Amino acid sequence: MAKEDYLEGYGQGLKRGKEGPVMGPINKALDAALGNPHESARRGLDQGYDEMKKAKEAESKVKKMAKGGTASSRADGCCTKGKTRGKIC
Repeated sequence: MAKEDYLEGYGQGLKRGKEGPVMGPINKALDAALGNPHESARRGLDQGYDEMKKAKEAESKVKKMAKGGTASSRADGCCTKGKTRGKIC
C-alpha cells in the first residue's frame, strides 16, 4: 500500500510541476493539505514536483542554447568587410 501511495503522490507532483510559477506551488500546497495523508504520498509529491521543476529548467537552458548567441554582432570593427584588406584578424 505504501508504494501505491508514493506513486499516487509522485504523479500529482509531476502534474503540479508542469503548472506555472504561481498555480503550481498553490496547488501543491492544497494537494499536500487535502490529498493522500500518508507520509509516502507526501514524499512522492515532493519528489515528483522537484524533478519536474528541474526538468523544466534544463529544457529552458537547452532552448536558450539552441537559439544561439550573439557572436555575429561584434561592434569592435574587427573583420568587417573592406577593413582588413586580406590580412588575417
